[in-house]
Amino acid sequence: MPLTYDTLFVGGRWVRPTGSSTITAVSASTEEVLGSAPRATEAEVDAAVAAARAASDDPGGWAGWAPARRAEALERLAAALERRAAEIARRVSSQNGLPITISQQVEGAFPAMLIRYYAEMIRDRDPEEVRP
Repeated sequence: MPLTYDTLFVGGRWVRPTGSSTITAVSASTEEVLGSAPRATEAEVDAAVAAARAASDDPGGWAGWAPARRAEALERLAAALERRAAEIARRVSSQNGLPITISQQVEGAFPAMLIRYYAEMIRDRDPEEVRP
């Protein structure tokens, strides 16, 4: 069954697009429609970028978090990806034709593993840079 999205995620909330154009994902092997999503207008992209910049600069957000809190957030993201790894691998494989056994590793397992690597790096590194 195709996944159809009709909103854009901008500034921490779902918003209706102003345009009517969509992006359609098609199966590489059957050419059936796998899903669709709104194509953001230039103004909507600008709004999303501005919202991301504001969130990045917010001292109460990621930029102001202690390293341990960042590592915990990355661990939660990795766990969420692991819970959906089979679905992600299946959907990516359907869209691009990648064999499922490869997709399960590259699209399913690897992203969570990489995120956990960075979470561990945050925990193991001194957060202060020392310059000569």
